[in-house]
Amino acid sequence: MAGVDRISVTICFAEADHQEVIPLTVTSRTTVQQAIEQSGIMLRCPNASVSKENIGIYGKRVKLDQCLQDHDRIEIYRPLYKSPAEARRALAKQGR
Repeated sequence: MAGVDRISVTICFAEADHQEVIPLTVTSRTTVQQAIEQSGIMLRCPNASVSKENIGIYGKRVKLDQCLQDHDRIEIYRPLYKSPAEARRALAKQGR
């Protein structure tokens, strides 16, 4: 496609024992949702769930229809079963 700018982005999802990091080249007008679909991450990580509440770029939540910029890292967040404070208290109680 002549005249179409291409950008590089990364799609990330991590579970407790496994992580997927998928580099992807897309057109400059690609949205977060489109990049996630193009990456195939949902097939590789069936536990990943995409909604407006659990998607971010570099730790900041974004909308699924946001257009991407070169070198964006799209992160799919998983739900927390314990708050970080609860987890630290439990570890401290165990002496770790």
